[in-house]
Amino acid sequence: MYLLKFAYDGTLFQGYSRQPERKTVEGEIFRILGERDENAVIRSSSRTDRGVSALGNVLGIKTSLGKGALLGILKNLRNIYFYAYAEVDDSFNPRHAKERWYRYIALCAERDIEELRERSRYFIGTHDFSSFSRRDDRNTIRKINSIEISRDGDFIIFDVRGDSFLWNMVRRIIGFLLYGHGDPFLEGGRYNVPPEGLILMDVIYDFEFNRIDINEKNLKRLYQEINARHFFYRKMFEIGEGRWGIEPQ
Repeated sequence: MYLLKFAYDGTLFQGYSRQPERKTVEGEIFRILGERDENAVIRSSSRTDRGVSALGNVLGIKTSLGKGALLGILKNLRNIYFYAYAEVDDSFNPRHAKERWYRYIALCAERDIEELRERSRYFIGTHDFSSFSRRDDRNTIRKINSIEISRDGDFIIFDVRGDSFLWNMVRRIIGFLLYGHGDPFLEGGRYNVPPEGLILMDVIYDFEFNRIDINEKNLKRLYQEINARHFFYRKMFEIGEGRWGIEPQ
């Protein structure tokens, strides 16, 4: 199995998972891969919500195609950029990552950073996040490794790291930090924030990935597009172009 790191602007798709008659990230990958290998198997590390972008999502592909042919096909995708790979056993599950790193950028010019950092300590460690999950989620125990909060002009950047996350969990945590009061595990995750501010920065494993020779201009353009994301904040807050604080690596 080939394990591939890739990036995309979530605002250009109608979600991640395949859906009939909708342009999704996974659907586009299946479509172009199926033209050469209809028996290919795809396993996703993280299924981001509609509007959520990724700079370091990971996809496992089991295929009869060789590495060169596979990468050549994937280069033809529009607005989805594969930039690193690793070869793993076919039984490997990409969801079993060591850590996931999400970043949320919010316009909160007047908020006290130290107050937000103090409130974030509620979440560090292993907790039952049932109040931040859907009712049908069975296993709601999750571990948050760290939450780092910094300011970039009028924006506040939340970097959240953990083993794995429930659906909407990161956005509900940020919502509580910005708008909630009291004990979050009693009050629950009824606060939420828009998905366009969330970026999956990286999925980390116990091994290294190899860099793929790609069109660097396309990848840098993606970084810049996610960096700018000005149309969303201009529409919502009428502030003009805002910088997101993400730089090409």
